[in-house]
Amino acid sequence: MASKKYIKLRARLIRDEEIAFGPGKADLLDGIAETGSIAAAGRRMGMSYKRAWTLVDALNTQFSSPLVSSSRGGAAGGGARLTET
Repeated sequence: MASKKYIKLRARLIRDEEIAFGPGKADLLDGIAETGSIAAAGRRMGMSYKRAWTLVDALNTQFSSPLVSSSRGGAAGGGARLTET
């Protein structure tokens, strides 16, 4: 029996020789949408909190408007969400 064949496309947007958007950043955004947290999304991907924040900061500065909105934790709780962009 023949196995199924498929084609996989992994696209990246490059801006000024830096990856502005790629599969890893897309996965991080999916995680933020699902968990409501940058830290939790990063943990799910096996990355440090600092690395997740670095990627979010890069996304927010490389596009014309931010992709992620976040609020600090504390008594009222914090969190992150994707913007309309």
